[in-house]
Amino acid sequence: MKNNTIAIAFITYSDQVGKGKTRPVLIYKQDDAHYQLFKITTKYETKSEHIRKFYYKVQEWQEAGLNRPSWIDTSTLVDFHKEWQIIKVGKLQLDDIIGLDQFLESHRTEYL
Repeated sequence: MKNNTIAIAFITYSDQVGKGKTRPVLIYKQDDAHYQLFKITTKYETKSEHIRKFYYKVQEWQEAGLNRPSWIDTSTLVDFHKEWQIIKVGKLQLDDIIGLDQFLESHRTEYL
């Protein structure tokens, strides 16, 4: 799959071995063996202000293949082996690709 693909994958919780949930993700980067994913969420209002500052709102969520208004959680890149199951559902649209890149650049110091 290509970068900027929206997919569904089982993502394990970082604090619970073997537990996790199936969720939408964005393939952000990749190498020969791994995808680097951002998780996608519909939960925004219930999150703290600190957490929300890492959420990029997907403007063209329907065109991207998402079912509801969604945010890309840019706080952590998830390492995902390419041999694990992942199902493509859509693609981030050009305006959102540009918007996400600008969002990441403007928040770069917060990730350090």
